Amino acid sequence: MKAWFAEEAVTLSAIHDPSVVQNFSMVIVVDARNASEKALCLTLATLMSGTVQRCAVQIIRQGGLPPGEVENWISGLSRVCFIGGPEAIDLQTDLVLVVPAGVIFGRYSIEAAVEAKSAASCELLRTVIDGSNGTGELWAAEPLRRAKDRSTAEAEVRKRGGERWVSGSSLGLRYMGKPAPKQFLRKGAAGQLEQILVVRDLSDPKTRFDYEAKIGSLQSELQRLRRGQQAARSGPRIVRRLVSLIRKGPRYAFGRFASRVGSLVKRG
Repeated sequence: MKAWFAEEAVTLSAIHDPSVVQNFSMVIVVDARNASEKALCLTLATLMSGTVQRCAVQIIRQGGLPPGEVENWISGLSRVCFIGGPEAIDLQTDLVLVVPAGVIFGRYSIEAAVEAKSAASCELLRTVIDGSNGTGELWAAEPLRRAKDRSTAEAEVRKRGGERWVSGSSLGLRYMGKPAPKQFLRKGAAGQLEQILVVRDLSDPKTRFDYEAKIGSLQSELQRLRRGQQAARSGPRIVRRLVSLIRKGPRYAFGRFASRVGSLVKRG
């Protein structure tokens, strides 16, 4: 297992500071069907290294993973157990987090996910994790308790508009083999990465008029700036001409002036 940790630059150390005081209960479900022992090991190891330490962890195995080092490693952890399928998930909780095996958690990922869900006021926060075939899902447990299965609950939540999507990197999540997110996340970092997109219909006459007015204003400002640049470039030339006239004396300056006046009279 040490070799797996070294490959993914995962460092395990005891948490000496007190773990987070949770005002919620959560069950973390790791879907290890068709997953390798390495994938499951990395997910569990980084879960154990996070700040949230009081959640039950259920691993869906369905016989897809033979007993090995991982099972021996977690045999002494009372909060971790294997289950046969999604129907066995414990729903007597506030939140249910479902992730595929192979997802690597950051130290503050679970805190950030809970805060992001709370900020969005949603029932399901779905996380896109680069490199993973599945997504992370943070559920309010109530819709899962009411529905027959997860697919039915998902359809009902979407119908109510209670689903939100977020990037896994914004929560400090990554899949094994992928580079770690560049930012260093602490509690509350997920909310700072929220983006708001505004879409306007240009077929609406009022909206189109507003945009045309803004474009006209920008064009006027551009012309004003160009005139200012031209004046700034021409200013030094005028000064140089005046200095040249002064140096050549008043007789030369008067002769140039008389010549200009004469040419203007002829033209008139």
